[in-house]
Amino acid sequence: MVRFVRAMLLVSILTWGLANVGAYNTPVLEIADRVTVPGPKIYLSDLGSIQTPDQGERLNLMVDLGPAPYPGQVRVFSREYLGLILKQKGFKENLTLRMGKQVEIRVESTCVTAAQVEAAIEKVLPRNGAFIIKRWIEFRNVPAETWLSKGEWQIKASPLGEIPQVGPVLFRVTLTKANELKTINVSGKIRALGRAYQSTRNIKRHSLINETDFKLVETELTNGQEVLERLPQEIRSTKLIKEGEVLKKSDFQTLPLVIKGDFVNVIVKDGNIAVKITGIAEKDGWLGDRILIINPNSKKKFQGRVLGRNMVEVTL
Repeated sequence: MVRFVRAMLLVSILTWGLANVGAYNTPVLEIADRVTVPGPKIYLSDLGSIQTPDQGERLNLMVDLGPAPYPGQVRVFSREYLGLILKQKGFKENLTLRMGKQVEIRVESTCVTAAQVEAAIEKVLPRNGAFIIKRWIEFRNVPAETWLSKGEWQIKASPLGEIPQVGPVLFRVTLTKANELKTINVSGKIRALGRAYQSTRNIKRHSLINETDFKLVETELTNGQEVLERLPQEIRSTKLIKEGEVLKKSDFQTLPLVIKGDFVNVIVKDGNIAVKITGIAEKDGWLGDRILIINPNSKKKFQGRVLGRNMVEVTL
């Protein structure tokens, strides 16, 4: 009886040893839960590494498992699905797969962030001048992440149309690498803080305007029509400007050479004959304008062309 027990124990030990030798000699491919592959295809060799490299040298792991996902996307292989693919590919290598329920596969890629796109756009904004304190953009549709093929990409932005002082704006952002190109359209709103002229009194329509009638104040620009430069000389208001109102470009004009109701010198030409008379301007006129003139004696009206200060020419 004792001899029989010893014989059975010896057989069990030998069987266990042989089984473990077989398991030890079988290469094990360790696959993590998340894997990054170089692309453009996924190979079994990309998914992990053999625990004992000397055993893996004799294995052919260059099994095509299909296309890699696009940059920024994920392909998922479950353990069962991976086994099915290997069976379909006729993979007969003696190999043990060690992995979880599934593996998430991404391709090596480059991520361009929203901050990088915004920084490229801000580079093309005009520089702040003496009257602009600060300028910024409220972006509307910048993608949080743009995934591209692996490598160094150049980012360049250009406005579609002129960049307004403030208001809506559209930019085209191009991402380039060698012969690859990606284009993104980004919209937004430009806002700005500037030094503008604020009236210190009520100014009637068609009154002469001087800088002393205003003070410079820091304010956010509302429509880009605010005057952001030194006021020109010899200008007049085009409307009533109320005290505390910010001066806009449409609120003034240069003084006309001929003012309505003023006496003007009229040169009347008939061929080689020229006669100088005095008339009254029926409307304001700037250089080259045709305005109506009235003869104060005969009360007759005629058209004349403004030549200069209080000077009008009439050709018969």
